Amino acid sequence: MNNTLYECYQQAKIDHPGKYARDLARLLGVSKAELIHARVGHDAHRLQTNTRILLTDFEHIGVTQSILLATIMQCMS
Repeated sequence: MNNTLYECYQQAKIDHPGKYARDLARLLGVSKAELIHARVGHDAHRLQTNTRILLTDFEHIGVTQSILLATIMQCMS
């Protein structure tokens, strides 16, 4: 299933250039998490580290920005 989903994702990227992964997942009828899982080993990588170490190391990154993905209608309701 995952290889087929990855192939469908690749085709969806061609058919809908500029769309975000969340939007392509919706078009494919799967969750964004399912799509990311299908991409592992192709163009996504699973983090293989101790979470405590990872979070501690974030301190050394400095100032960052975060992006909240939400639709306008969800924000307005």
